[in-house]
Amino acid sequence: MKIKAALLSLTMIFGLALGFAGQASADPTAQCDILNVIVEGGGEGWFVKANSCRHGKASRVQDKWILLEPVDELALYGPDCEIVIYKQDADASDNIGYVYRVGQGICHAKLKAGKIHVEHLSGKPAQYVVKKGSFGQGVSGSVTFTLP
Repeated sequence: MKIKAALLSLTMIFGLALGFAGQASADPTAQCDILNVIVEGGGEGWFVKANSCRHGKASRVQDKWILLEPVDELALYGPDCEIVIYKQDADASDNIGYVYRVGQGICHAKLKAGKIHVEHLSGKPAQYVVKKGSFGQGVSGSVTFTLP
């Protein structure tokens, strides 16, 4: 019971620290528990969306940009979602989609941003770059996909 109370206290302290770190930036996308998913290239008509999330939720910022963020108040899990990159008005020969599972470990573990993972599930593989966030600077991580 004492261990459970100690863990709860530590979680609350980390939660407060995260709150203060998030207040340091006026940009709501610049928090280490948020993962930006951005699509570049490919021309017009491409979109990104989250099909489903194991942990967290997705919010659209722009057609080619979504935010994945945790939903539990204690932030026991980072966001983890299946995303789809697709072309809206494509004819049958052009209708190529990219499906990935993208996620991030919890932000406050050892006072650093969580590890980002990307897994190709189906469709043609796309090139991507991962940038890890920073707890101390209140910077969110990102996965940027580059389409041909």
